[in-house]
Order: sequence, then C-alpha cells, then structure tokens
Amino acid sequence: MITRQRLGGWFLLAGMAAGMAAADSNVVITSFPGNGQVTWQGSNYTGYAVEWAPSLSGPWTSTWEQLAWIPGDGTSFTAAVPMFYRVTGFQDPPSTLLLHGDGQDGSTNIIDENGHAVTVYGDTRISTNFSIFGGASLLFDGSGDYLSLPQGTDWAFGTGDFTIDLWLRLTANVDPVQFIGCQQAYVASDWLVSRYSGTLGMNLAVGQLRTAITPAMDTWYHLAATRAGGLLRIFVDGQKRAEQTESGSWGCNYPLTIGRAFNEWGYMAGYLDEIRIVKGLAVWTNDFTPPTHPYGR
Repeated sequence: MITRQRLGGWFLLAGMAAGMAAADSNVVITSFPGNGQVTWQGSNYTGYAVEWAPSLSGPWTSTWEQLAWIPGDGTSFTAAVPMFYRVTGFQDPPSTLLLHGDGQDGSTNIIDENGHAVTVYGDTRISTNFSIFGGASLLFDGSGDYLSLPQGTDWAFGTGDFTIDLWLRLTANVDPVQFIGCQQAYVASDWLVSRYSGTLGMNLAVGQLRTAITPAMDTWYHLAATRAGGLLRIFVDGQKRAEQTESGSWGCNYPLTIGRAFNEWGYMAGYLDEIRIVKGLAVWTNDFTPPTHPYGR
C-alpha cells in the first residue's frame, strides 16, 4: 500500500504496493503533476527511478542528468524534478554478476555488486566519456586492458537456463573481440559473448551462434544471450537475431574475463556498461524493449 503526504513543496511516499513486479518491468508507484521535490522511502524493490515528462501523457524519461537511479535500500531520497514527474519501482531477478561501471572518472575501483573480486589489468578504468546509466562506463583501450574474476560455479551454467547481457560501444574496428566469457583462446572455450567474423554473437565449446549484426563504431548496442529449455537466443537492441537448440552442459574452467580472453585473445577497444549474468533464468525469450534502468542486485 502506498501512502503520500504533501509537506510544503515535498511529497512523502511510504509503504509498498502489494505483490512484486515482474522481472525487469517498471511499476509506477505514484505520479504527480507540477514542479517541486519528491521524497520517498525504499522498501523491497531492487531499485527506484524518478522520471519526468513534458506532459502527463509522456514521453517519460530518466535521462535528465539530475534524475539518478536510486537503490532500494530502505533509506529516504530526495530529487528535484521539472515539469511532470513520477516514481517507478522495479524488481530485477537475482544476478550472479553485476558491474555497473559507475564511479569517478579514471578510477580503477571496479566493483561487482555480488561481491566477487575484480582484478583490473592494463589501463582499464571507469570513464565518464560515455554511459548508458549512472554517468560512467568501463573503458578498454584495446592494448592490455581487461578484467578478471575467479573461476567459479556462478559462471558455470550446466544444462540450465541463464541470461548474459551488457551494453557495448566499440571505438576501433578490430576483430575478434571478447566482451565476456570463460575461454582460453586456441585451447578450449566454455562460452563467450563476442564479436567474431565481424558479427555479434557467442562462441561455444562446440560451434558458435552468430547474428548478422555488424556493429558500427561509436554506437551503443544492448547485447543479450539467453537460454531457456535448451534453446539459445541472441538479442541485439531487444530484437531476437539468432537462435538454435543448445542443450549441452556449459562449464567455466577458466577465470571469467571481460574485455579479452584468458590468454590474450580478443582485446576490445571501447566501452562496456551494465554487465550482468543471471544464472537459472532466461529473462527474455521474445523481443523486448532494452533496459531503461540500471539493475538491482
């Protein structure tokens, strides 16, 4: 249940709507016409976003620089907003990996929200040059830059369902490129999300699944791979671009690396943002609208 109270130019929201939102869907908690400030208290949604629009009919956006994502950790937050505004709550499925890529420009303090140690190599760093969410992303210069996380069961999917997704922006037309995966190039691979032979897709222990999408430089793409019931799908900007039956057991016999393979293959030059792995669930099985908010854990 949502209650609200007008306090001068402030609005106070407390409580939580009965039930939970579906995975990766926004739920409008409340909306108000007019200028001012809105204050609300978090509960058990994974996050909140303040959105604004030039009219009550929209279009609604949270891209205005002062409308930052708000984690749902139970504390109160205040945001000054123009025009017409609303507060939405969202519930994301639990992830095993989540890198927002946020922080100060030039920082190498790159954090997995699920607590896995992230080792930074080369000049990999947080950059405020470009981003999808949070005002920053991860920058790789194509020469010695990558991230590594310890080998573990969180990246080994077995025969189960999963989701791997991220935002990418390439700045150099090189090939091949590994965005994320468990691979020792030229020796063996368990799985990797990649640009290979010019196109976006996945390389697998046996074979590969590729789209017909050749990414343009200096352009953001949302890339997702999901498996549900033994059917592997690749989505680019929310559209299904490739699928095939893939019911084998997927392990992870090497460290998880981002920005290149374990043994110096596939260095990328460009930016990655909002990198996520969900083990045990295919978040998408049909075409979808690309995410409009940073994920909660």
